[in-house]
Amino acid sequence: MTFVRVTVVCVVLTALALPSPAAARSSFCTQGDTCIAVSRRDGVIRLAIGTSPLAGRRYRLCVTAPDKSRTCKRFRLVAGGDGTIAGSSVRWSRHFPRKGPGKYFARWALGDGSQFLPALDFRLRS
Repeated sequence: MTFVRVTVVCVVLTALALPSPAAARSSFCTQGDTCIAVSRRDGVIRLAIGTSPLAGRRYRLCVTAPDKSRTCKRFRLVAGGDGTIAGSSVRWSRHFPRKGPGKYFARWALGDGSQFLPALDFRLRS
């Protein structure tokens, strides 16, 4: 089992197991084979996705800041050693701009990047 696969599976499963406030949505799984999650551990916000390797090799991730500005980037999915799951987990602060306190929204899209999954949110305090 590769490190990336273990990390993605742990992040997604942890996010799904933790209760979240009613207004916040920190994880989502399709009826098919894709799960996304926002997690915070020791102050580090991670944005993770796990899916079937058949979904493609790349995905698009967009983050909308409290000021309504949006930044989108493309990332690579890394397949696990047994080929049953592909995933990725990125550090929000490393790839997206901090635009002050407030609610941020993350949206993932597989394939050509035009079909987005539901938005997940996280909040930054001042």
